[in-house]
Amino acid sequence: MGISEEHKAIFDIFKQAIEDERKSQGLYGKAAALCDDDVMRKLFEELRAEEAVHEARLEEMYKDFRPLVTG
Repeated sequence: MGISEEHKAIFDIFKQAIEDERKSQGLYGKAAALCDDDVMRKLFEELRAEEAVHEARLEEMYKDFRPLVTG
């Protein structure tokens, strides 16, 4: 049984979203490292942490969805 185009698209979106979350974490981490201001550094660190939570949630959904796609 082959994968439907819709499921393939959803599968690809999950993978892209996870990668985007990882890139955002890196970006916010770099910004935090550049900040001399404690308030701004903390803001970027919090944003990085939020992206890590998003990544974990997406990975969990990806794992749940994958058996539906791969059979």
